[in-house]
Amino acid sequence: MACLRNVIIISLSGLAFSCCPDGWRKGKNSCYFISPGNATWSQASNICRAFNGELAVINDAAENALLGRIITNIKGAFKKDFWIDGSDAVTEGIWYWASTMENFGYTNWGIGEPNNQGEVEDCVEFYLLDFVWNDDHCNTLNHFICEKELSSSLAGELIG
Repeated sequence: MACLRNVIIISLSGLAFSCCPDGWRKGKNSCYFISPGNATWSQASNICRAFNGELAVINDAAENALLGRIITNIKGAFKKDFWIDGSDAVTEGIWYWASTMENFGYTNWGIGEPNNQGEVEDCVEFYLLDFVWNDDHCNTLNHFICEKELSSSLAGELIG
Protein backbone atom coordinates (compact mmCIF):
# COMPACT_ATOMS: atom_id res chain seq x y z
CA MET A 1 0.00 0.00 0.00
CA ALA A 2 1.52 3.29 -1.14
CA CYS A 3 0.66 5.36 1.92
CA LEU A 4 2.36 2.92 4.28
CA ARG A 5 5.74 4.25 3.14
CA ASN A 6 5.21 7.37 5.24
CA VAL A 7 3.85 5.74 8.39
CA ILE A 8 5.97 4.63 11.30
CA ILE A 9 4.07 2.33 13.58
CA ILE A 10 4.89 3.02 17.20
CA SER A 11 1.76 1.82 18.93
CA LEU A 12 1.31 -1.80 19.97
CA SER A 13 -2.40 -1.56 19.28
CA GLY A 14 -2.07 -0.43 15.67
CA LEU A 15 -2.48 2.90 13.90
CA ALA A 16 -5.46 4.04 11.87
CA PHE A 17 -4.77 6.35 8.94
CA SER A 18 -6.30 7.52 5.68
CA CYS A 19 -4.63 7.73 2.33
CA CYS A 20 -5.26 8.46 -1.33
CA PRO A 21 -4.23 6.43 -4.36
CA ASP A 22 -1.08 7.47 -6.21
CA GLY A 23 -1.72 10.55 -8.33
CA TRP A 24 -4.59 11.75 -6.11
CA ARG A 25 -4.34 14.68 -3.66
CA LYS A 26 -5.57 14.40 -0.09
CA GLY A 27 -8.20 16.79 1.23
CA LYS A 28 -10.00 16.86 4.56
CA ASN A 29 -12.44 14.03 3.81
CA SER A 30 -11.74 13.24 0.17
CA CYS A 31 -9.11 12.45 -2.41
CA TYR A 32 -8.96 14.58 -5.56
CA PHE A 33 -7.60 13.79 -8.99
CA ILE A 34 -6.79 16.84 -11.11
CA SER A 35 -6.89 15.68 -14.72
CA PRO A 36 -4.13 16.92 -17.02
CA GLY A 37 -6.22 15.78 -20.01
CA ASN A 38 -9.36 17.31 -21.46
CA ALA A 39 -12.85 15.85 -21.83
CA THR A 40 -16.46 16.87 -22.19
CA TRP A 41 -18.46 17.00 -18.95
CA SER A 42 -20.06 13.61 -19.66
CA GLN A 43 -16.75 12.00 -20.60
CA ALA A 44 -15.13 13.45 -17.46
CA SER A 45 -17.93 12.08 -15.29
CA ASN A 46 -17.48 8.61 -16.83
CA ILE A 47 -13.71 8.73 -16.32
CA CYS A 48 -14.15 9.65 -12.65
CA ARG A 49 -16.61 6.77 -12.19
CA ALA A 50 -14.11 4.39 -13.79
CA PHE A 51 -11.75 5.35 -10.93
CA ASN A 52 -14.52 4.74 -8.34
CA GLY A 53 -15.09 8.47 -7.91
CA GLU A 54 -17.31 11.26 -9.21
CA LEU A 55 -16.72 14.74 -10.54
CA ALA A 56 -15.96 16.94 -7.53
CA VAL A 57 -18.80 18.16 -5.34
CA ILE A 58 -17.76 21.40 -3.62
CA ASN A 59 -19.59 21.67 -0.31
CA ASP A 60 -18.17 24.88 1.16
CA ALA A 61 -15.72 27.75 0.77
CA ALA A 62 -12.95 25.79 2.50
CA GLU A 63 -13.19 22.97 -0.04
CA ASN A 64 -13.30 25.49 -2.92
CA ALA A 65 -10.15 27.16 -1.56
CA LEU A 66 -8.43 23.79 -1.06
CA LEU A 67 -9.02 22.86 -4.69
CA GLY A 68 -7.70 26.26 -5.71
CA ARG A 69 -4.51 25.64 -3.72
CA ILE A 70 -4.06 22.17 -5.17
CA ILE A 71 -4.42 23.50 -8.71
CA THR A 72 -2.11 26.44 -7.97
CA ASN A 73 0.60 24.03 -6.86
CA ILE A 74 0.48 22.28 -10.24
CA LYS A 75 -0.98 25.12 -12.34
CA GLY A 76 1.75 25.17 -15.01
CA ALA A 77 0.32 21.99 -16.48
CA PHE A 78 -3.12 23.45 -17.19
CA LYS A 79 -4.44 25.62 -20.00
CA LYS A 80 -8.21 25.21 -19.55
CA ASP A 81 -10.79 25.29 -16.79
CA PHE A 82 -12.04 22.26 -14.81
CA TRP A 83 -15.33 20.41 -14.82
CA ILE A 84 -16.99 19.79 -11.47
CA ASP A 85 -20.19 17.77 -10.81
CA GLY A 86 -22.76 20.58 -11.07
CA SER A 87 -25.55 20.70 -13.66
CA ASP A 88 -28.94 22.22 -14.34
CA ALA A 89 -29.77 19.90 -17.26
CA VAL A 90 -33.01 18.67 -15.64
CA THR A 91 -34.55 22.11 -14.98
CA GLU A 92 -32.91 25.30 -16.23
CA GLY A 93 -31.66 27.41 -13.33
CA ILE A 94 -32.05 24.68 -10.69
CA TRP A 95 -28.46 23.65 -9.98
CA TYR A 96 -27.71 20.28 -8.45
CA TRP A 97 -24.83 17.84 -8.01
CA ALA A 98 -25.33 15.17 -10.67
CA SER A 99 -23.80 12.35 -8.59
CA THR A 100 -26.22 12.87 -5.69
CA MET A 101 -29.09 14.82 -7.32
CA GLU A 102 -28.89 17.24 -4.35
CA ASN A 103 -29.36 20.96 -4.93
CA PHE A 104 -26.34 23.15 -4.27
CA GLY A 105 -25.92 24.14 -0.64
CA TYR A 106 -22.90 26.31 -1.45
CA THR A 107 -22.00 28.23 -4.61
CA ASN A 108 -19.08 30.31 -5.79
CA TRP A 109 -20.37 31.75 -9.06
CA GLY A 110 -18.31 34.34 -10.89
CA ILE A 111 -19.82 37.80 -11.41
CA GLY A 112 -22.86 37.55 -13.69
CA GLU A 113 -22.93 33.76 -13.51
CA PRO A 114 -24.69 31.50 -14.12
CA ASN A 115 -25.97 33.18 -17.28
CA ASN A 116 -26.92 30.29 -19.60
CA GLN A 117 -25.31 32.13 -22.51
CA GLY A 118 -26.83 30.93 -25.77
CA GLU A 119 -29.33 28.95 -23.68
CA VAL A 120 -27.01 25.90 -23.82
CA GLU A 121 -24.90 26.14 -20.64
CA ASP A 122 -25.91 23.30 -18.31
CA CYS A 123 -22.62 22.20 -16.71
CA VAL A 124 -20.38 23.83 -14.10
CA GLU A 125 -16.72 24.62 -14.60
CA PHE A 126 -14.20 25.74 -12.00
CA TYR A 127 -12.14 28.62 -13.42
CA LEU A 128 -8.40 28.11 -13.60
CA LEU A 129 -7.50 31.74 -12.90
CA ASP A 130 -9.64 32.65 -9.89
CA PHE A 131 -11.46 29.44 -8.87
CA VAL A 132 -14.97 30.84 -9.23
CA TRP A 133 -17.66 28.89 -11.04
CA ASN A 134 -19.16 29.36 -14.49
CA ASP A 135 -21.88 27.59 -16.40
CA ASP A 136 -20.67 26.32 -19.76
CA HIS A 137 -21.71 24.13 -22.68
CA CYS A 138 -21.29 20.51 -21.56
CA ASN A 139 -19.46 19.56 -24.77
CA THR A 140 -16.61 21.98 -24.09
CA LEU A 141 -13.30 20.19 -23.60
CA ASN A 142 -11.95 21.00 -20.13
CA HIS A 143 -9.69 19.49 -17.53
CA PHE A 144 -11.70 17.99 -14.67
CA ILE A 145 -11.56 17.25 -10.95
CA CYS A 146 -12.52 13.79 -9.68
CA GLU A 147 -13.31 13.19 -6.03
CA LYS A 148 -13.54 10.03 -3.97
CA GLU A 149 -13.81 9.23 -0.30
CA LEU A 150 -10.61 8.83 1.69
CA SER A 151 -9.95 5.15 2.27
CA SER A 152 -9.26 4.29 5.88
CA SER A 153 -6.85 1.56 6.80
CA LEU A 154 -5.77 0.05 10.05
CA ALA A 155 -2.13 -0.84 10.26
CA GLY A 156 -1.79 -4.30 11.71
CA GLU A 157 -1.01 -4.87 15.34
CA LEU A 158 2.58 -5.46 16.30
CA ILE A 159 3.16 -8.71 18.10
CA GLY A 160 6.23 -9.27 20.17
